[in-house]
Amino acid sequence: MDQSRERYWDGWQWSRDTRSGANAGNPPTASQHNPSYGQQPYGQQQPYGQQQPYGQQQPYGQQQPYGQQQPYYPQGAMKPVPCTDDGVRLAAWGWRFLAILIDSIIVGVVVVLLTFPIWSPLIAEFMNLFREAMEAARQGVTTTPPPPDFVMEPRMTFLLGLAQVIIGVAYNAVFLRLKGATPGKLMCGLRVVPLQQGRFAGRLEWNTCLVRALVWVVPGISAWTWIFRVADAIVPLTNPRQQAIHDMIAKTQVIRP
Repeated sequence: MDQSRERYWDGWQWSRDTRSGANAGNPPTASQHNPSYGQQPYGQQQPYGQQQPYGQQQPYGQQQPYGQQQPYYPQGAMKPVPCTDDGVRLAAWGWRFLAILIDSIIVGVVVVLLTFPIWSPLIAEFMNLFREAMEAARQGVTTTPPPPDFVMEPRMTFLLGLAQVIIGVAYNAVFLRLKGATPGKLMCGLRVVPLQQGRFAGRLEWNTCLVRALVWVVPGISAWTWIFRVADAIVPLTNPRQQAIHDMIAKTQVIRP
């Protein structure tokens, strides 16, 4: 077909007569059929990597991080569950309290067994005092009250408190280093990780384990410092990262994956 000749269309058929075309010798190009062709290339006016780059306008790690703007909703939950920045669920306060209770019982039993030579004489003194009181009541006479330091000598009290601190710190620090959690936390499915690193699979540093254990254990040896320990246990209820005071100082979090 000669593209240099033109025919006329009368609405029903093409005419038999032809004439020379206006662009004879120059076949039409794609830009003549479509003036916009070549003027608005996809790669220049609407480049995917410039006008709407995924990594600039909606970066996953900045505008909509999983742990902040898209909190985790477990199956059947009506409200979001706090998570680390990498999307691992944090441990609820109830699970942490149960783990503390289990650990306290274990540490208490160990302390009693290892310090038996310290407090066993106290039991004998109490038994003698009880027998004297019963004998005095049978005879109808009064007994002399025991001295103020009868319960335990200051030296024995110091040794018992020191043993409690050493055993408690060793219990918490060693298990955190080796297992990432104490036995109580392991029973409850909890684990201690560095701050905002829920998928951390390595071992915590020794200094992190020791600092966390000391801040938690030491306030428990005195009636006055117990106020700090109670506050330490309550703080996760109001902290958005659910950190206790010893977590804040050691820069850790407790997760329940």
